[in-house]
Amino acid sequence: MLAAYPGTVVDCSAGIPLLTMEDGEPDPHIWMDPARAGQMAQNIAKALAEADPDHAELYRKNATDVMAQLYALRDELYDRVSGSGADGYCHQLITFHDGFAYFADSFDLILLCSIEEEPGSEASAQDIAEIIDLIRTEQVPLIFIETNSSHATADAIARETGAAVRELTLIMNGDINAGLSSYEDAMRANIEALRLPGGDA
Repeated sequence: MLAAYPGTVVDCSAGIPLLTMEDGEPDPHIWMDPARAGQMAQNIAKALAEADPDHAELYRKNATDVMAQLYALRDELYDRVSGSGADGYCHQLITFHDGFAYFADSFDLILLCSIEEEPGSEASAQDIAEIIDLIRTEQVPLIFIETNSSHATADAIARETGAAVRELTLIMNGDINAGLSSYEDAMRANIEALRLPGGDA
C-alpha cells in the first residue's frame, strides 16, 4: 500500500505533450511513444537526483543514455514504417483497445477506431456493423487485438471483411533484469505486426 511508504510522488508526464481521450481526459499511455518514454526517464532521473543528491550525476547519465536509446529506437522504427519501406506496412489502425494513440502519433499512423473503447466493455452489434463498413470503405487489411485479449469480436469482423487479425501489446510488463531490451523488443514486435499480408518490406 502506498500509504505505508510515504514519499514524493513524481509526475512522469511533466512537460510532455499529452494527447486527450474522447472523454477529454489526458491519455495515460505515454510510454507507447519511445520519444515520450525517453522524456519520462528524464523526469524520473530529475526526481531521483533531488531525492538522492549523492548519486545525482549517475541518475542524469543513465537517463541521458536511456533517452538516446529510445530516440534511436523511435527513429529506426519510424524509418521502417513511414520511410522508404512504408508501402509494406498498414498505416490505418483499428485496434481492440483505445490505448494506441501515442503509438500512432509517434509513427505517423492513422488511428481509425477501437473495437472496445474501454477495457472490459463489449462492442454492440451497431458498433461492429459500423467497423465492418469502415473496413470495407477504407479497405483496411488488418485489425489489431491486444495481447491476451479476446479474439471473438475481432475474428467475427475478420470473417465478414477478410481483414487479417494481428496482435499489438501495450507493453504493460517485461523482464526487470533486461534493461530496455524488453521494451525495445515489444515495440519492434508492434511495428512488425503492421507488416501487410504478403509484404516483403
